[in-house]
Amino acid sequence: DKAEIMKRLPRVVTILSSRAPEDRALIKSVFQSIVQMPPQGFGSVSSNLPRVRQTELLTPVELMGLLHHAEREIGLKNTVAAIQICFSMTDVYRSEVLAAVLNQISEDQNLPMLFMRTVIMAVSTYKSLSGYVARNLLSRLITKKIWQNPPLWDGFILCAKQTAPSSFGALIQLPKDQLREVVSRQPDLRTGLVEYLTTKAGGNRARLAS
Repeated sequence: DKAEIMKRLPRVVTILSSRAPEDRALIKSVFQSIVQMPPQGFGSVSSNLPRVRQTELLTPVELMGLLHHAEREIGLKNTVAAIQICFSMTDVYRSEVLAAVLNQISEDQNLPMLFMRTVIMAVSTYKSLSGYVARNLLSRLITKKIWQNPPLWDGFILCAKQTAPSSFGALIQLPKDQLREVVSRQPDLRTGLVEYLTTKAGGNRARLAS
């Protein structure tokens, strides 16, 4: 049943450590057999389901969530490989499904180490996700004080550059020190941010001066 699948899957995924193409193909076939096809626009379910009953299958969001939450058990490199396999299943991991994945994981109290890597990958794969990530997700991560976790903070800064100028609205919510760090590490953002602040805040001089 579903609980059993979720319990055993992390150990199964560790075979990716072999880096062998046949093991990668095996894991992909496992994923395809245990994940239900997302309904078109989350509407009707495909009738072309494997032998397992639909209620015993994982949703695409559950599979991706499980991989992130079990990243330590699976190993980071193996988890990266497993997430890449999910992305290769383009009939399952469409843009709206990935948005649901990112939305759910971002609500975790302790974000998985690989979360920002997945966010960047999602935006690279589906440019349509850029607006959601820039305007919603980055702001949520700021409320979580993401700068306190250096690897995730590195990913946040890369993602802010990737989604600029849409990300400027989120970036100006950062504390002064963190905003200064973003600009020092991504100097290309400075001019755009200054213009954004000048327009948005009627010129928030105190903020610009810092």
